[in-house]
Amino acid sequence: MYKLLQEYNSSLQLYNSKLQTDLDTAHENVKRGEKEKAAIVENLCTLRGQFTSLQDQFNSCKEAEFIVLARVDTC
Repeated sequence: MYKLLQEYNSSLQLYNSKLQTDLDTAHENVKRGEKEKAAIVENLCTLRGQFTSLQDQFNSCKEAEFIVLARVDTC
């Protein structure tokens, strides 16, 4: 009976070790995913800022074009 309990205990220890390894792997994957997410969010914020700047520049050009065309029409 004692031998059987030892084998069962050893089996449980191996199983727990495997679970711990799986947990560590999953934890590393989550950390990597969080880093990637943070990088994506940072890039998205940068792109939004660039989009706003380009949109403002475009609107300024359209206004300047309208003013130039209005002056040409009055001549």
